[in-house]
Amino acid sequence: MINNSPFGTRQLDTFVATAVLVLAIVLFPLRFFASQILIETVPIVLGGASVVFLAVKYYGHEDASFANWQLSEETIHVLRAATIVGLGGMVSVGLLTDGRTVPFFMVASVVGTLIFVQILFSEESALQPSVIIGELLAFALILRGIALLTTPGLIGVDTWTHVFEFAGAIREAGELSGMSESKYFAAPLYHLFLAVAGELFHSSLRTALYVSLGFAIPFSTLLIYFTSRYFLSVRWSLLALAMYSVSDHVVRWGLEIIPTSMGVAFFLAIFYGAAKIYVSENRRPLYALVLFFCLAIVLTHQISSFVALVFLGAGMVTQLGYRYALPERIAHHLYDSRKQVNFVGLFAFTMVVTFVDWMYTPLSSESFLTGMIDLFRRQFEAYAGFLNIVSNTSVTSSTIESLITTIPVTVGLIDTLGFLLLLLVTLIGSFTLLRQNRLKMLHMTWLISAGIMLFVALGMPIFGIYTFVPNRWFAFLFVPMALAAAFGLRYLTAHHPSKAIVVGILIFAVVFPGATMIGHKGTPDDPVFNDIYPEFSYTESELQAAETISSIHPSGETLQTDHPYWTVYERRQQDDRMKQFELTDRGTIAADAAVYRPYQTEGAPKATYNGELLRVQLPHDSVCGPARDTVYTIGSVEYCR
Repeated sequence: MINNSPFGTRQLDTFVATAVLVLAIVLFPLRFFASQILIETVPIVLGGASVVFLAVKYYGHEDASFANWQLSEETIHVLRAATIVGLGGMVSVGLLTDGRTVPFFMVASVVGTLIFVQILFSEESALQPSVIIGELLAFALILRGIALLTTPGLIGVDTWTHVFEFAGAIREAGELSGMSESKYFAAPLYHLFLAVAGELFHSSLRTALYVSLGFAIPFSTLLIYFTSRYFLSVRWSLLALAMYSVSDHVVRWGLEIIPTSMGVAFFLAIFYGAAKIYVSENRRPLYALVLFFCLAIVLTHQISSFVALVFLGAGMVTQLGYRYALPERIAHHLYDSRKQVNFVGLFAFTMVVTFVDWMYTPLSSESFLTGMIDLFRRQFEAYAGFLNIVSNTSVTSSTIESLITTIPVTVGLIDTLGFLLLLLVTLIGSFTLLRQNRLKMLHMTWLISAGIMLFVALGMPIFGIYTFVPNRWFAFLFVPMALAAAFGLRYLTAHHPSKAIVVGILIFAVVFPGATMIGHKGTPDDPVFNDIYPEFSYTESELQAAETISSIHPSGETLQTDHPYWTVYERRQQDDRMKQFELTDRGTIAADAAVYRPYQTEGAPKATYNGELLRVQLPHDSVCGPARDTVYTIGSVEYCR
């Protein structure tokens, strides 16, 4: 009888799907008040996922006919051979074109599609997990490795500080004193590891970084497969691994290898450990292992430890809700009480360790904990407001307005397409997890934690709150999303294997790998739309120019260049005289000295105007015009005064 109530699992999925559909209808008009690609597209995805799930639930039925659409073993052998050739082609094209260029991504998209088709459309007898995993690992390593090998220096902004300033100081001094005033003084695990790796390999820190964490980070994604194998068959576990390993935000932290990268790996270990505890009888060693990784993530990265607390906190809420909040007869039907994880204990331990660590973490003149609370309070008071997603600063100069570049709607849609597809199948999978005869407590933990992380990553910025650095959350969020998405696609193939569903899944296999790989967050080395999205890598001449100009520029005088190039001077050269461009009303540079590079005219640099950071394209004469003298040039970089 209970299953006919709104609390029964057969009705809960319908209730939630209907609620999401209503939410989509409510959110749809926001497009008329704010022009932002996710605000315009996410409501459509929410509504689409709800409609597809409800249609399949009420008009579909258990059916094994999807097997009729699967490819023969001979065809799969051909696809495997093509995949191997394609992997070699990725290496060849990447080296010949000197990086991850558009031709490289064209080849990579084809290879990604071949792997996805093998996973989704292989006959059971032809599906060999070891082969697919090998293909995915090779694909992941090539996808990241080509960027690392062909890019001079490092990729990103924070990478320069973590590698050369913090890890370099530890290696030189043999102790932590070199970063005693940094917030990473109480979270030094990444920097200690890198310094030790450099000594162990007798190499530069850059080389040590790439041969250690550069390999380890892609391999850590295998924990997605091992986690999903406790709940899904081989096919869908491989799909979860494939979707996660090629996603743009996951690839990003294999290129910008900083404490966040290590934090994602530790989070995957915690996530896997919780699943292992859930299905195991001998749990004590597993609890010790999870506690070890909880401690490791606290000692590595503050945001990562906060995300871990969100996951463990979601588990605690689920556990306590089952025990105390729900009536026993309802709880009995909602949850499988035979399998539980002591999330209360895990959360309490991690919370205490995090609290103590943050109390002793320096941040300016106060502790990290009090500093972050104060920062959140100030940002909330200053910026919080519904749809406060852009600055209120207005550009009054027509000259400045002519320099500003905007993101075309088509480009924005292509850039976010991979995420939108993943969100679509994730929602279908989430509804699926709510319709099981007995809701698994761990699955509820996944869904609650994913909901909280989605709110931090997408919801809080709508209200103007960026305190928790929402862009750093996606790689963690994609962990439960990939697992739920695998459940969703399994449900569609099992309950409504019609021609329309099969075509939709085939389109997903063809479009998703390429779409998510070219997202600008996964291509900081060389964005596909490099005149729209910033490039966080530099040429040899640009790096040499930064070193030389920092040494010859008069002390005490400031100079300016574009964002992000100025960060190389600040982070790599530790030159605090370099600032980002400040534009005058005439569109020229306000400083007496400036550094020009062609990227400022052709790429997507940023400069400040009236305190606002704008994406602009500057002519050469706006930076180093006739009124300035050229002091130094190297390659295409020009230093003028």
